[in-house]
Amino acid sequence: MRLPARAGDPVLESPVVDLLAPVSLGVVCFRVHSAETRPAEEALEKTNRIVLARVFWEDRAFISSTLLRKRFSLRRCIVNHTTTWDDVRETLEAIEQFGSEASSRLMDFAGPI
Repeated sequence: MRLPARAGDPVLESPVVDLLAPVSLGVVCFRVHSAETRPAEEALEKTNRIVLARVFWEDRAFISSTLLRKRFSLRRCIVNHTTTWDDVRETLEAIEQFGSEASSRLMDFAGPI
């Protein structure tokens, strides 16, 4: 139970990801944000949907999504007893990378988001 209880710690330390709710039973709700600008909610949602799809299609991990206070959120639930800190770290690193790439791409097409 130690890993699920501390699953939000890497998110709190990330400069690219915001924790959106307290961690409960290993469920971590978070989203990628843009460090350079204050994007509109629509752009944040689009960025996080791209991240969700890439994590899934590139077989990095299984994460899901939800709405928290009408904001699109990524959700990771750690229940598998074989999950390690390396798994958690590698998934967050992929999410940070994919989020930065998605934010940059959206800015290239639409100007600052």
